[in-house]
Amino acid sequence: MIRPSVITLEVQAQVTKLTDALLRKMKPQGPGSFEFSMIQGNLHWLDMESNNMTIMHYAKLFGEIYVPGKIICVWNSHPPADVDVWTFWIRMLARGLAFEPTSAKSKKP
Repeated sequence: MIRPSVITLEVQAQVTKLTDALLRKMKPQGPGSFEFSMIQGNLHWLDMESNNMTIMHYAKLFGEIYVPGKIICVWNSHPPADVDVWTFWIRMLARGLAFEPTSAKSKKP
């Protein structure tokens, strides 16, 4: 089971304020991302990717093309060394956590 987000509207406002301030100062010229986490009730800025696409951009584009209007979850991790990718995917399918291509409508350009 996937745990739903527990971020409050107050924390969302903090993230928006911080992100807006950073973007105004940095004036980025391309895509990027910020990663935040709540640790013991405090907001922490963990990472930043600047001027390049991240895996989350590709996941967002994938979702918009193949499952528009649906929520998708993305993990930036690798299967254990002793588990091949197909076994890992089948395990995720069995738990309802993997994209099943046959269930999406095909979109042709």
